[in-house]
Amino acid sequence: MAEPENIQELMEQSDRCSKEKKWKEGAELLSSYHDTDNPQLLWRIVRDLYRTSKYFSKDAGEAEELARNGLELAKKALSLDSTSYLCYKWAGIILSHHSGLVGQKEKIASAVQVREYFEKAIELNPNDMPSKHLLGRWHYNVASVPWYVRSAAKLIYSSPPTSTYEEALKHFEAAEKLNKQEFVDNWLYLAKTYYQLSDKVQAKKWASTVCEFKGASSPAIVEAKTECEHLLGKL
Repeated sequence: MAEPENIQELMEQSDRCSKEKKWKEGAELLSSYHDTDNPQLLWRIVRDLYRTSKYFSKDAGEAEELARNGLELAKKALSLDSTSYLCYKWAGIILSHHSGLVGQKEKIASAVQVREYFEKAIELNPNDMPSKHLLGRWHYNVASVPWYVRSAAKLIYSSPPTSTYEEALKHFEAAEKLNKQEFVDNWLYLAKTYYQLSDKVQAKKWASTVCEFKGASSPAIVEAKTECEHLLGKL
């Protein structure tokens, strides 16, 4: 397709909507450009599709379709630009989200690819705090897998991916050192990881930090606060 003449302005507006937590407005802004060949526009559309699928879908079928479309666009973005850490980061996010929607088998099968996407994003930009956080979440989620799911994973992998909460904590702490803004998701996962490691003092500290956050809200922040309120009730 012919690229829009105002593509730089569109991307700036999209980033502004993302920063200001105006996610629905941002998705509408780029809704007419899904057939673009610009990888920098594509990863922003993937970002919109992920958020719409996760937070604004009317049912599971719509959520899966939006995520599937986002995954295809993420793959297209990577085929057009294999040097963009943002393309890799959002490919990892949308693949993880989509596989979680379609079933446990697909989630297991895609786990290594998700990790590799996040690792590549960090390789391309070692100072990107969200990518380090996302890799930490990968390790946290793998460490949380129940034994019966691990057994099922052996039908797909001869050596299924494994990890520990200690490994996850390393990545969350590394992300926090790079944190130049208030990143509630990282605080949430610091609280959850310390709880799993039986460090109630640190778990309470980070859960309280989330609950006391007064900045701009979003569906993700509302979820984080609810989770931390529940966590504090157990401490």
